[in-house]
Amino acid sequence: MLAKVFFSFGEKFDLWHFNKKEGALVKVSELKRLLKQHGCVFYRHGGEHDVWKTADGRKIRIPRHDAAELPTGTTKKILKDAGIE
Repeated sequence: MLAKVFFSFGEKFDLWHFNKKEGALVKVSELKRLLKQHGCVFYRHGGEHDVWKTADGRKIRIPRHDAAELPTGTTKKILKDAGIE
């Protein structure tokens, strides 16, 4: 869910729009779609995460819940580990 952020001057912003300055929140399903486009494939299920393999054989862990929104730092780390960013 997107939280509402209230500032002292009374305006209301969606957290999604607020985070666009640093990078928008990304759903796990969108991240998986992006990984597939860059040659990553599903490898196996873990306890709370799925394990994917990159095109060069490295393994990366992705949270399992597709509807969940990932924090910007987590998304950047996963993309960096996958060699996309």
